[in-house]
Amino acid sequence: MALARGKQKRLIQVQQRALGTDSAGQPVDTWSTIFSAWCNPSGQNGLTSIAHAEGGVSASVSKYSLRIDYRPALDASMRVVLAGQHYRIVEARHDHEGRQWTDLVCEVGAPGV
Repeated sequence: MALARGKQKRLIQVQQRALGTDSAGQPVDTWSTIFSAWCNPSGQNGLTSIAHAEGGVSASVSKYSLRIDYRPALDASMRVVLAGQHYRIVEARHDHEGRQWTDLVCEVGAPGV
């Protein structure tokens, strides 16, 4: 059973890494959209910003949960694009019992997205 469209307010693209080649034939690491979905985004109340040290430099990292219709094949090797912003999937939580939703726990501002 799909989530009610009224609760899914934003359209996202889910992407996975894809290997390609540039014009010189050299391998390049790219992202490929595998599907689009409507989601219900929410932030972590009071905890949306954490310190993230990368090479000794702190940066702001915000965490969000994006609830979409049940997609059990999604995992943390993928990323989400929402309104032009890239979000790293930290964890995919699946409603295996009811098969109604998948929550994508995502970070924006993290390296590697």
